[in-house]
Parts: sequence; C-alpha cells; structure tokens
Amino acid sequence: MFNVKVESVPVKVISAVQIKVASVELYASAKVEVNLLDSSNKIVERRAILITGEEYQGWNDDSYLEALVLSKLNFTKYVEPTPPAGS
Repeated sequence: MFNVKVESVPVKVISAVQIKVASVELYASAKVEVNLLDSSNKIVERRAILITGEEYQGWNDDSYLEALVLSKLNFTKYVEPTPPAGS
C-alpha cells in the first residue's frame, strides 16, 4: 500500500449501455465490448467482458446477454414508468 495526493475526481453519470459482441470462440467463450454512455450518448468508459463456461453455455438470446452484462456491471435496466390510465 502507498499514499497518494488527494485529488478531486469527476463523477461519471451513466445513462445508457451499448453492447457489442466482439468475438466468439465456438463452444468456449465470447468477448463483449461495452460502451458506457452519458446522457448525450458520449462514451464515458469502455469495458471488455469475457463470457465463458456456464455463462457462455446459457447464452441463447440477446436478452440473456443484456441481463448478464448488466449484472456483471452491477447496473439495473431503467424502464420508463407508464402513467396511470386517465392521467
């Protein structure tokens, strides 16, 4: 462990996630590129996620991959609330 000078670090606010499958090794793994976007859809950060083993074997559709990536990022998908009828 070592000490560092305390600096102000800007807070990143993520408003959207963009997921792209970069490569697949059949029966083994998939590499996924993830872009974290701000409210202006500018890339704030890029991450790479490797999916292997049971996670790879469980991949059967896009919604599975979306849920897996969000879980690995510790994010929750935001769904716009539906206003009550008659409002």
